[in-house]
Amino acid sequence: VVPELVEREQPEHLREYFHERLRVHRLNSQQLPRANAPEYNKPGDDQQN
Repeated sequence: VVPELVEREQPEHLREYFHERLRVHRLNSQQLPRANAPEYNKPGDDQQN
């Protein structure tokens, strides 16, 4: 998703709300483990990244 494109599609009165939700989402996503985190390994997966 390209935020600038989505923002342009929003009605003017909702753009500030969109920015706030995007900011909150980005902050929350920093708390999640990365895609290659050990929590996501399947049992028996011997891959080393």
